[in-house]
Amino acid sequence: MNYTEALEYLGGLVPTLARPTMERMQNYFGILDDPQNRVPVVHVGGTNGKGSVTTMVAAMLTALGFKCGKFTGPHLDKFNERFVIDGRIVDDSTFASLASKVQEQSHALIEQYEDSVRLTWFEFLMAMAVAYFNQESVAVAVYEVGLGGRFDATNVLQNVAVSVITNVDLDHVHLLGDTRAKIASEKSGIMRTGVPLVTACSGEALEVVRERSRILGAPLLIISNLDAQYQRIFSDYDLAVEGTLDALSIKGLCHLRQWLSVQGENLDNLGLKGAYQRVNTLTALIAVTVYMSRVHRQALTAEQLAICLGALQVAQWPGRFEILESQPIIVDGAHNGAGARALRQSLNQYYPGKNLVFVF
Repeated sequence: MNYTEALEYLGGLVPTLARPTMERMQNYFGILDDPQNRVPVVHVGGTNGKGSVTTMVAAMLTALGFKCGKFTGPHLDKFNERFVIDGRIVDDSTFASLASKVQEQSHALIEQYEDSVRLTWFEFLMAMAVAYFNQESVAVAVYEVGLGGRFDATNVLQNVAVSVITNVDLDHVHLLGDTRAKIASEKSGIMRTGVPLVTACSGEALEVVRERSRILGAPLLIISNLDAQYQRIFSDYDLAVEGTLDALSIKGLCHLRQWLSVQGENLDNLGLKGAYQRVNTLTALIAVTVYMSRVHRQALTAEQLAICLGALQVAQWPGRFEILESQPIIVDGAHNGAGARALRQSLNQYYPGKNLVFVF
């Protein structure tokens, strides 16, 4: 297929099936000898902020010298935005080549498993991401969960070094459940036995995640005291560790806290604007700290953290309190109650007392 044909083919795929299952993804990658597990992964889920955290983590890992793949959604201008390596989106010809390869492999899946059907839309995109990252020999990949977690196509990943659930709030209730506890049950499905999970969720959602972590023996890192409008968030945050976390990760987290107590004010000059990005930034920094300790056996030094700060100051993720002009015109993707409240906080902080015009 050429690029146009690849987009047309994607447009013809069903978005999901009536009965959610991981079996098709497991069978698909099983035929290929599980290529999704060839590099270490940071797996990011949650209701809001997971795209921002994914982008921040990828930006920091790239800046630290690792060839890093990033898989996110949705795209805003072009499909290619979903597949990124070291900050650069995939080109059209490579996109078409990847789609052709996955199309052929999807048909092979049907031939080997007669009761199977071709990959759904998001499964196909996930397969393209894995193929792309392996083809380009990335050292690490950061994957954003598409929807929920338990049955999301990204949940086929097993070589996860650290998991993240940014927060849990009401969204997609017709699919995930009508309470925060039910939604947390779906999102906590990305947790892995013994793999640390970083989260800023609270209340009944946190209790569900906490119980899941006990069952799996997964260390739980809970970030709290997170008033996004409070500028000292980076020095005054609370971090509770439940379960057994390796000593090097603990050391790295201590280094991070010490560094943040000195440098925290510099983190107000972020590439990603909006008061709520402070919480996302803190979540991403903790995830990278744990990743480096577990995978590369090193606690981040002050010099490395300075490199991370530089990456955070230039990271871009369009449509998230994006200030287009000095007038200003602000574009924000708030699409649920929690997102609307976060937008309101940012507007109050950035433009107190101003009259605002909203276009929905």
